[in-house]
Parts: sequence; structure tokens; C-alpha cells
Amino acid sequence: MPVAIMSLSKRERRILILASVVVAFAIVYNFTVKPFLASWNNAAAELAVRKVQFKRIAKLLKRGDDIIKNYNIYASSVNSVSETMGYIEKRAAMLDIKTDNIKPKLVDTNMGKECIIDLQIEGKVLCINKFISELIEEPVFVILKKCNLRSASNNPSFLKGTLTLSKLII
Repeated sequence: MPVAIMSLSKRERRILILASVVVAFAIVYNFTVKPFLASWNNAAAELAVRKVQFKRIAKLLKRGDDIIKNYNIYASSVNSVSETMGYIEKRAAMLDIKTDNIKPKLVDTNMGKECIIDLQIEGKVLCINKFISELIEEPVFVILKKCNLRSASNNPSFLKGTLTLSKLII
């Protein structure tokens, strides 16, 4: 032991040794134990997230055949602009709805091409309601973006107006 420590009393040496042990433990804890525990907790949290993601992917894989079947039905059904337009006109004629001034236009989006269809319609309230309901279901999956309908002046159950429809083209 150095001379300065030897000149200390026994009590002071014990306090000095105890203080140096506490400082040494604090340094070891702050630079080794604490970072290890933090990385251990982060790993546990990331593992929990990965388990949830894995379960979600496993569910999708179990339903894979159904998903592929439904996609194939959708992809093989009304897909092109002309088929969509033909379907809209056919459904309107079946429901006694007059269509006029149909204007399709293609717009590029980040998911592919989108067909925006503006059309003017005239018909009974119930027929127009059924027409719009059928358009947003299979096999067309058209999105109704804007609907501007008003009643005709002589017949309140008869509507006329414009629809703006959107269809994603794969």
C-alpha cells in the first residue's frame, strides 16, 4: 500500500475501500449490466412484435387458397374499361335507368391505372339505389366517388343527376 493510505487510520481505510468498491460497482453496472439489460428488454419487445407478425402471416398462409381463388375471380371478371362500361350499361338497362353522357378516363396511380367514369343517369329512386348497390359489389367493385342526384320537377320519386365512379384496373 502507498504511504498516503498507510498514514490513514483503520477506520478511514475501511471507508476509502468501501467507497472505491461502491464506485467500481457503479462503473461496472453503468457500462456493462445496464446496457445488457436494456438490449435484453429490447430483444424481448421485438420478439413479441415478431410473434404477432408471424401469427398474422400464418393466418394469411392458411387462407392462401381462398385469397388466390377470390383474386382469380376478381381478375378474370370485369377488368378492362370496356367490360366495366358494358356491365354498367347492361345493369342500368335491366333496372330501367337511362344513362347518358358516359365519360371514362384513365388516370395513373401508385397501384396501377384507375378508370374514372362520369355518367348522367335518370330513373326511379329504388332502381337507382339498387343500381349503385350492385356496382360496388362483385364482380365490378366500383367505388362511388361523387353522387349528385336531384328530383325531377314533376315526379318526386324520379331522380336525375350525375355519378362519378372509380375502378382500379389491374
